[in-house]
This record gives sequence, C-alpha cells and structure tokens, in this order.
Amino acid sequence: MVRRFRTAVFAIGFLALGGCPPAFAQSPPAPTGTPVPAYASLDQAILDFMNRCDCPAATAAISHNGKLVYSRGYGWADALEKKRTLPDALLRIGGVTQPITAAAVRKLISDGKLSLDTKAFKYLNLKPLRAANPDPRLGDITVADLLDHRGGWDAHSFDPFTNMRAVEKSLHVARRPRPVEIVRYMMSEPLQFDPGSEKIYSNFGYCVLGRVIEKATGKSYAAYVKDALMQPLGIDDIRPARHFADQRDSREVWYPVKDVPIEVFDSFGGLIASAPALCKFLDAYWANGKPRQPGDDEQWTYFGNIAGTTALIRERSDGYNIAILCTVRGKKPLTEKDNRLLERQIDEAIDKAAAAETK
Repeated sequence: MVRRFRTAVFAIGFLALGGCPPAFAQSPPAPTGTPVPAYASLDQAILDFMNRCDCPAATAAISHNGKLVYSRGYGWADALEKKRTLPDALLRIGGVTQPITAAAVRKLISDGKLSLDTKAFKYLNLKPLRAANPDPRLGDITVADLLDHRGGWDAHSFDPFTNMRAVEKSLHVARRPRPVEIVRYMMSEPLQFDPGSEKIYSNFGYCVLGRVIEKATGKSYAAYVKDALMQPLGIDDIRPARHFADQRDSREVWYPVKDVPIEVFDSFGGLIASAPALCKFLDAYWANGKPRQPGDDEQWTYFGNIAGTTALIRERSDGYNIAILCTVRGKKPLTEKDNRLLERQIDEAIDKAAAAETK
C-alpha cells in the first residue's frame, strides 16, 4: 500500500485583459443538470465561490469508484447571459493540463521510448534561437527533473509566456511564437538553479516535455494525447484549446478576457475539457501521471489558473474524484486562500454525502 498526499498549484501569468462588465447584468440562472440532494452543500459552495471570485460560468463533476455521481453547470455560458452553462460545457483547464502531459510522458517511459534519466535537451538536439551560448547545465536536465519541476527555471525571474514580445522580437515575425521556438529561445536564457537541486513550479518545463513527446512519437502533442490516452479511455471532451471564438466547439463557454495565446500553452496549459471527462481521466490516472492500480491509497489536489479561468481537480483516497472548472473575470490570479477555501468546502460536502450513503 502506498499512501501519498500531494497538493500542487500552478498559475500561468495573467495577461492583459479586455474591458469586462464588473458583474452579472442579471441574476445567475439556476444550475443545470440533475440535482442530487446529498450534494446540496456542494452546489452552495460552488455558487458562493462564483460570487466571491466573480465567476460567470462553472461546471462541476464527481465520480466515485469509476462511476459519475454528480455533474452540474452553473452561470451563463455566453457574454449576453442568455445561454445557461450545461454540465458538459467545455472550459480551458490551464495548469490541469500538466497531469495529462505527465501521463503521456509516463506512457512513453513504460513503452520503452523514454526513461526518467533521458537528458531532455540532448534528446531534442535543438539549435538555440539566439547566438548566445546555452547554459551548460541544460545538458543535465532529465525527463524526471521536468516532471517534478526541478529543471532549473524560476518563473518569478523570467517566464517567456508572459514576455511573448521578447520571443517575437528574436524571431522577427509578426505572429505568435510556436512552442518549439520558445524552447529554442529559452536555451539562451540562464537557469536560476542547478537542475535537480530545487523544486520550483515551471510551466516552461512542461512546454519542454511537450516537445519531448513530439520527438519520441513523431506526432503533435495533441495527436499523441488523443491517440494514446483519450481514445483508450473513451474520452472525447479533452482536446486542444483555440484562441479564436469561431474555431471553438459550440459547447465551449465564453471567456471574459482577451488575447490569451492559448495554443502556445499546449502541453502545460493549453487544453479544454468538460468536468465529467476530467473525472474519467482521473479514474485512470493519478495527478502525477501514473496509472492508478488496485490498492493504491493516494490523495492529490491540483489547481490550474490562467487569465480568465481556474480549474481544480481532487483525487481522494476513498475513491472520489472531483473536477471543478470556472471562468473568472478578475484581473488578478485567485489567491491561495480562495483555492484552499474551495477545496475545504468540497471535502466537507463529499464527507457529508458519503456519510449519508452509509446510513
């Protein structure tokens, strides 16, 4: 029996937001989906969170021992506040993309195409975008370092995803950089610490893992995730996000932000999902990407915040999996206090429902 408790919070830098109305033009609609009396307190917790954090839309789902037991939608799915958010609505999931990337990498390891000791940059064999000499420590960074956020980067010092213009200037192009170009740009940036010596969450490290997946498979990141992970599980509702509204699925909600380069985020924050689809993924994989095995006794909580959205997944040792996805109007990231309050309220609601079922 292995028992682990891990909590991970990933925040992708908030970009400039467009002008948005500060509140609903009208009262939020009643939740959609089938009400479950045992989870009434969870409904209220989500509605309170939406009101406190100014969330126009949200979805939530719970599975228990592989069976979906709760799925609801909240708020308005469109800017005009005419379409209610349905339980299977699609939303951006930000850093919750990273457990999916980790699962893809670990599958390649189990298939013998990579190892935890694979030197990522030697394996990629990319040429730096700029003439400056690469940090010699790049050659020491392993796949294990990237999975565990020990690659050597500290986004507080420099994050290319919140400094896209610097990358664009080096490319001399009037378009968004591609993920591989961001990797080549960062090869001329110094590391902030020796690989493996510290653990500091790094969105960029998971961008590198996306390129490792592509090199190992000869497929795009999105294609491999679809073919190797989602199709075997029968999941259709986890897929790449799209920046332009006319390229999005009709079930995807409206976002109260502008100019989020979501496609560039691909392997660290660029997927959309429905809450039930995320629960189905969590039934098969832990949030560190490892396949779930009978007898495992682990707990994981994982947050993902990007401009306009926040996501939470929770895996409990009693077989409950939870996914909550929200759009957010605020110009600042949600605080740790916001996240922890929601997590605590979720656990209290599930504890109450589980106790009722045993009576």
